[in-house]
Amino acid sequence: MGRVARFLVVACMFFHVQASAFIYDLVVMRVANGAEYKYFIGLSDFHDKKHPANDTQLAELRSLLATCPPEKIKIVSEDIGSPGVNHDGQCGRFFVISEGGVLNGFAALCKELGLHFDNFEYRYCRVAALGPVLHNINFKPGQFASVATTRVSALVEEIQAILGELNRYNDRPLLKDLYAASKTRMHKLMNELHLFEHADRTVEQYLAAVTTDQNRLAFVKKLLTFDSVLFDLRVLHSILQNKTDVDLLLAGGSHVTRVAKLLAKFGYKYVQVGKPGFTKEYNLKNCVGNHVVDGQYCEQPKPIDIRVIKDFLSDSP
Repeated sequence: MGRVARFLVVACMFFHVQASAFIYDLVVMRVANGAEYKYFIGLSDFHDKKHPANDTQLAELRSLLATCPPEKIKIVSEDIGSPGVNHDGQCGRFFVISEGGVLNGFAALCKELGLHFDNFEYRYCRVAALGPVLHNINFKPGQFASVATTRVSALVEEIQAILGELNRYNDRPLLKDLYAASKTRMHKLMNELHLFEHADRTVEQYLAAVTTDQNRLAFVKKLLTFDSVLFDLRVLHSILQNKTDVDLLLAGGSHVTRVAKLLAKFGYKYVQVGKPGFTKEYNLKNCVGNHVVDGQYCEQPKPIDIRVIKDFLSDSP
């Protein structure tokens, strides 16, 4: 998913996510398109709800994209706060509202500017049902309505829907091989996570059956991310099918890295790879989702100047 979110109950059926994410890294690639080039720009986000760079970077992106002809660019992202492609963004009577940062609500900005935007996020039931557990790990999961009432089958169906989508793509053999391998891998992992055998249970019952207080946090984190490759493959398919001059991806850093590696299999060459800067964070409360070194600190990336992509937007065909 590329960020960590904090859930607050604002009504009996709604969860409100507070998450802000600044851009800390980028990748630029290109592939020959006749006598010209087609460009891929990947911007990696990092969760930090307090960082002042969010507003600055969003303003920079707005300014850059406002001058980009709509027919020139396509934007793809993972935006849990907006409906996804072929998904209304809800899970039964629950939906997630995500505010703040650069990615959250980016669909609205693209709509305002008349730009083509596809949101390939699809894990709405998982975020609604597991987010409260992740961020309240010492509480009983059943006290959260979405955990107590959402069935595991809803989580399974979200994944199966994407696997079915990949099967319907009429793509070149190498892509079909990637899809087939991912389908096999996903079914193996879903079996290991006991999702099929507990499909008729609620998420509360499922967690009670397959986790303990000691391993629940690690288990929930894995549940939220084990199928991330499906997002990557949807993005890859979109880029390879798309005819615009520029594809812009805004997503978590691991997504951008993996998509770039996949594009390299299809002739894309690296033009620019970021060298993110880092600072040491000694307040471990601010290290949620980060690797803590020797129990003392984690490394937090520094925001980049979004304007570095201007030349690629203006100089590409």
